[in-house]
Amino acid sequence: LDAVTIYDPHSSVAPALLERVRSVDNVAFAAACLADLPADTLLVAPDAGAQKKVYHAAHALGGREVVEAGKRRDVRTGALSGFHVYADDLSGRPCLVLDDICDGGGTFLGLAGALRGASAGDLYLAVSHGIFSRGLDELAGAFRRVFCTDAFATPPQHPGLTVVPLAELLPGI
Repeated sequence: LDAVTIYDPHSSVAPALLERVRSVDNVAFAAACLADLPADTLLVAPDAGAQKKVYHAAHALGGREVVEAGKRRDVRTGALSGFHVYADDLSGRPCLVLDDICDGGGTFLGLAGALRGASAGDLYLAVSHGIFSRGLDELAGAFRRVFCTDAFATPPQHPGLTVVPLAELLPGI
């Protein structure tokens, strides 16, 4: 191969493991999602693992405001709990949760409750790689709209899902 392109890798270590690799961040995806949302939409980093990427996107998008969130995971069982938003009052502002992967959606469902507890307005979810192993009905009930790319597989058909094709985000690849 002349080159390997990795779109929004989960780990920053992944590109170091391959030769002739080009790692593409999620900034264009975030911009495409935000283009359809109110101008005062906040970016939300759902957990510590997403913070660096969300702050990078926020900076690249002109200094958008970021809200940090967190959770606890029981290392023995994998159970999630203790969802927290590090903001007392979001004053009804819309929020776009930005992350790389959604499998079952537990992190995002728990976070939606914490965001509502902090007086968030409409909630949106943008994930680069949508696995959606438990379907989209519950996520679509918690978020006004869910965005993903077609990077992982053919996304499921769902009225609450907007798919941003990678071909639009990676011209010339």
